[in-house]
Amino acid sequence: LLTPDGQDLGGFDSAPGPFAAGALLAETLDIALPEGFTGPLEVYAGWYTYPDLVRFPVQGDGRRAQDGLIYLGTVTVR
Repeated sequence: LLTPDGQDLGGFDSAPGPFAAGALLAETLDIALPEGFTGPLEVYAGWYTYPDLVRFPVQGDGRRAQDGLIYLGTVTVR
């Protein structure tokens, strides 16, 4: 989760597995935010190799694609 100015406000990092190639993957994630935070947050996802932590490339020219991140949308915390 990033603020519109790019500040990292929270995230979730774990291995999603096991799953078969071509299978769909859905997860529910709880991410703690700083107490009292309100405002918009940009939501991104990305995968990387382990243990070297090299992000998989993202095709296209979307926001942060050059960083190996997929922009999922913006949510507003009230």
